[in-house]
Amino acid sequence: MKFDDLLREMVEEELFEATFNPEVLSKIPFSDTENYLPNYIKEHFPNLLLLGQGSGRVTYAINSKKALKVAKNVKGKAQNKEEHSISDQEQGGMVAKVFKADPNHIWIISELVRPLKDRKEFKDLAGFPFTIVNQLFTVFQSDYNRFTARVKEAL
Repeated sequence: MKFDDLLREMVEEELFEATFNPEVLSKIPFSDTENYLPNYIKEHFPNLLLLGQGSGRVTYAINSKKALKVAKNVKGKAQNKEEHSISDQEQGGMVAKVFKADPNHIWIISELVRPLKDRKEFKDLAGFPFTIVNQLFTVFQSDYNRFTARVKEAL
């Protein structure tokens, strides 16, 4: 890529970020209807690059350094809330930084990060193997299932 093209791309990214205001999304009444906000974004912000989506959120690239994560439903709002909370507590650089967030967790703007290459890279960064994370999730799921069963019995 030529220097002029690279410079033009950088300027375009900065101009878009300067004009993109995610707070407009906060003014839209949240609907738990899947794809309501993603459809709005597609129509009103066509410059946002879709990076991917899961069952609860859709992620867009704002520029080469920042991502917009938009809730599609209540599960997505919970994911945004948790990611924002963890980011506020994180000190070691293992979690993407959240720069800005909607007070109701409809959207967050976070650091755009690349996925880990493999389990070895995870171990090098975290200091322990990924299998430990799997074991922790198994224990937490088991405890959660026992807890919810007790709550249901008590009701």
